[in-house]
Amino acid sequence: MDSLDLSRRFVRLLLDWATAPPGARDCTRALMDPTNDFWPWIHGLIEAYYRPSFNHFWGVSKAEFRDRCIEKVFVWVKTKVEQLPQANYTDNDLEASIRTIAFHEQISTWRRMRKLSSLDIYWDDASGSGEATGQIRQKLPAGLQVDPVEPFAAPYEQLQDEFRQARRVMPVFNRSLRGKIRMRQVLAWLLRLGRRLGKQKGFPAYWYIYRVLRRRGKHLPAYVRGFLQNHLPHLDYNVINARLGYLRRAFIKFSV
Repeated sequence: MDSLDLSRRFVRLLLDWATAPPGARDCTRALMDPTNDFWPWIHGLIEAYYRPSFNHFWGVSKAEFRDRCIEKVFVWVKTKVEQLPQANYTDNDLEASIRTIAFHEQISTWRRMRKLSSLDIYWDDASGSGEATGQIRQKLPAGLQVDPVEPFAAPYEQLQDEFRQARRVMPVFNRSLRGKIRMRQVLAWLLRLGRRLGKQKGFPAYWYIYRVLRRRGKHLPAYVRGFLQNHLPHLDYNVINARLGYLRRAFIKFSV
């Protein structure tokens, strides 16, 4: 093997994989072989762009960051099947391209963390400050109030239990979604809506999303659909609805 071949060994590996006909598995097996020098090489390039600050509630682990970059590298390779065969395109050029992809993912991760972290203000204080309890005393949601002469009527007791249960469960459920950014994003926007409605009607935001996630077999109210579409305009409603479905199933499984 001459020096030119040695300078293009990873380029050739990726090119063979990208141009292999459907059903051909030899090239895929060669690329995915864990003993292949390609993997330590690409992992080292990508992980240089991972920052410890990304290991945050709203962030990603090093493995998640690396896997996202590798997925983008593979997509990129598929679009460069005409460029990669050029003899002057070497592993050094490939390295520069991979570093660029990792750098862009680094910037995207920072931006995503800042955006999601900005939603933290919409999470009620889970330490038991009494904020939500005060709101409950002021005014119960319309349709859920009971006659003042029956302060211990069953509906009131049940409602109070739900308020307390939601306040205990929802912060823990939120933390359990670490790494599931898409579901957590929908949850955060629902909570923001809960805060908005709760201030108007006197109920805690936790209870609102607790009720939404427990709505089995029912469509979302139109104003909830409109709110999510306004704040996630880049997503088709079917996508939003699917993510909400995943979120509901995760919550039911979590709360069993």
